[in-house]
Amino acid sequence: MADNTIDSLEIKIESSADQAVRSLENLSAKLTTIKNTLGNTNVEFDLSGISKTTQAVEGLQKSVNKLPKNKLTLDASKIDAAIEGLRSKFADVGKDISVPKTLPELGKALASTEKSLDSLFAKESKLKQIGVNLDAQGLKSLEYDISAAVNKLDLLRDAMDALKSKSFSTEGMTITRPDSQANLVDTPRVESVSASAQRCRRS
Repeated sequence: MADNTIDSLEIKIESSADQAVRSLENLSAKLTTIKNTLGNTNVEFDLSGISKTTQAVEGLQKSVNKLPKNKLTLDASKIDAAIEGLRSKFADVGKDISVPKTLPELGKALASTEKSLDSLFAKESKLKQIGVNLDAQGLKSLEYDISAAVNKLDLLRDAMDALKSKSFSTEGMTITRPDSQANLVDTPRVESVSASAQRCRRS
């Protein structure tokens, strides 16, 4: 929306400048004609002020012409192609980050990155709807941030999977009791049973 406003202002300024120059030139020409018609009379016309004003307006017009033109496009195929090119350019952005070492910290980082990425994609979608200047720095910056967030999210997910795998690596392990402990517990129990059996036979 801001780009459309700038375009409209540029058109209005340029149109107004053209009209002002033409009006001043016409006025100057008419005054010159009047001066020539009067001939050798004592009436004098100072046209230097008009000349200076004309030069100032012409300078303004030149400045307007030098302003960068906003070339907005709504062509989906062109926008997608430009985005794909920028994503390829920024493919390695954000891959050198350090990731948290614990599951809680990883969970927080994942949630924060996903929220940020959703916001960036929403901005990109809006640009596609209202039109975008494919050469604008704003689009390049947006795609840079998106690429960085996507790469960060991949690294965080890989780290989360690795940490979960390590945490559950002890599943299925068999725990055995040393023979020395078994002898200490089981032997007295067997002897006690044998002694009871002998007492029963004597009675």
